[in-house]
Parts: sequence; structure tokens; C-alpha cells
Amino acid sequence: MQSTVINSLIFASVHVDANWEPWIYYTLMGGILGTTYLLAKRDIRLNILVHMGTNLAVFALAAMS
Repeated sequence: MQSTVINSLIFASVHVDANWEPWIYYTLMGGILGTTYLLAKRDIRLNILVHMGTNLAVFALAAMS
């Protein structure tokens, strides 16, 4: 649990700058990715698929607006 929180904060720090609002989203996404990693018995492939899926959804929503 503690390592998931730390990794979520690291994930957020790599993806955002000093603006605080994106930190919330990226920290939550890091938590989701960390949890899927642990639930998949440390198989990184599921994380890659989840990360790609969220990126695809964001790009699709941005293209529609």
C-alpha cells in the first residue's frame, strides 16, 4: 500500500509541472496503475494496456472537442 502511494506521487511528478490541479489526476492514475500491477500479480503487461487505454480515451475526447 505504502509503495503504491509513493509510486503514484512519482508517476505524477514525471507527468506534470508545478501546476497543482493535474497532480490530482495523475496521482489517481498512478494509484490505479499501481493497484492493477499488484492485482495482476506483478505482470506489467496489464499496466501497459491500462495506460494505453487511458491515453487513447484522452486523445479521443480531445479530438472530439
